[in-house]
Amino acid sequence: MAMPPLAGGLSAGEGAGASESSPTTPDGFGVRPDGAVPASAPSTSLLEFQPVGPYRPDADEPHVYLLREESPWAVWDPPAPRAPQVAEPQREAPAASGRTALVAALLGILTLAAFWAPALAVLLGLAAIVLGCVALRRHGHRGVSAAAIAAGALGIVVAMAISVMGTIPPPDEVIGGVEYSHLDPAAYADLLADPSAHYGENVILFASVDDFDPTIDPCGLYLTVDRTQQSRWEDYVGPAWGWAASRFDPGAACDEFGHLELYSHVKVYARVMGLIEAESDSSIEEMLELEVFLAEELGPLPQG
Repeated sequence: MAMPPLAGGLSAGEGAGASESSPTTPDGFGVRPDGAVPASAPSTSLLEFQPVGPYRPDADEPHVYLLREESPWAVWDPPAPRAPQVAEPQREAPAASGRTALVAALLGILTLAAFWAPALAVLLGLAAIVLGCVALRRHGHRGVSAAAIAAGALGIVVAMAISVMGTIPPPDEVIGGVEYSHLDPAAYADLLADPSAHYGENVILFASVDDFDPTIDPCGLYLTVDRTQQSRWEDYVGPAWGWAASRFDPGAACDEFGHLELYSHVKVYARVMGLIEAESDSSIEEMLELEVFLAEELGPLPQG
């Protein structure tokens, strides 16, 4: 079969003469027929065989090559590698994303319910805000997420406001033309530490009657006090001795204590008399001395 003229200006004869030293199979792009690469560049130009179209091993016709002259030898440039395929991140399932928003909303509700415990309310509120922001940003649950964020923030604000208000004493009260003051935490701590420095001050305290026997001394009683009303008798820890203000009035018979008994829960309007040494559990103890003008009985405390 006659070989057609080859590209590059070569005749069929020349191509036939060069075919013995040039690759003739598709597996030898730019190499010699035996698969070896020349150790050094030849002094003459080499002919590079380039395929025309893709190689088809099952084709009936022989594969056609074009020859062109290159120097020092022909090298087949492989196709540029494709850029790696980057897999798209998997999106969270709608059910899972909805749970995030619902958990945030639940935490927001718990924050509002825990206003009485500021530390707990702050922790729950922060968790509700963070989860609400995550659900809003990633999953777009605007209604539930926004409600959770609002509830968490509102719960924190309410808890902090109640905490601050707890340190502010109520307004003074006037009893019998005399003004009595509630104490803030710092003033109360200073009163117990140095009662003599507060001599003559009129104060309001809450107390549990821990020792009182009107048959022995109807005008004196042992108290444990606090600046605010407590819900358990164990929470009253400040020791104090109270005298009835009418103890020097023979006709009064210490009526301030006439309705009291052991473990009574009372609100005391008293004047600070300083420091007193009193016997307690067979020992001498220094404690706050009060002159009590009114002991208003409160609800009973649970006894452990």
